[in-house]
Amino acid sequence: NHRMREFEKIVDATLRVSSITCTSVMAMIVAIVRFPLDPEMSADAVRASFEASAPSYRGLPGLLRKHYLLGDGVGGGVYLWESREAAEAIYDVAWRERLTERFGAAPTVEYFESPVTVDPDSITVGPQ
Repeated sequence: NHRMREFEKIVDATLRVSSITCTSVMAMIVAIVRFPLDPEMSADAVRASFEASAPSYRGLPGLLRKHYLLGDGVGGGVYLWESREAAEAIYDVAWRERLTERFGAAPTVEYFESPVTVDPDSITVGPQ
């Protein structure tokens, strides 16, 4: 009886996965931005700064999503871009200077290709 329940769970999970739609699109770019935070800046002040800057990212060409990051002495963001070119157009000298002035240290930017994206109802696969 236990084996039958386990088998039923596997079948149910397989059926759920097989019903997910897979689509193929251009590979997206994930940019991870990090910067050390000024130790004098409180977490509330960092959050308030993030909230104040959020509207400036709405409607940016090529930006699909942004998540702000706050960790132990580190701030940053995870950005999902349509292309690396779109990301690089934003991370210019003026942007770096604003972040350096606001948070007390220069940001670093790492780029990654995102060949597969999983959402609750879909899987998106980029080109090979």
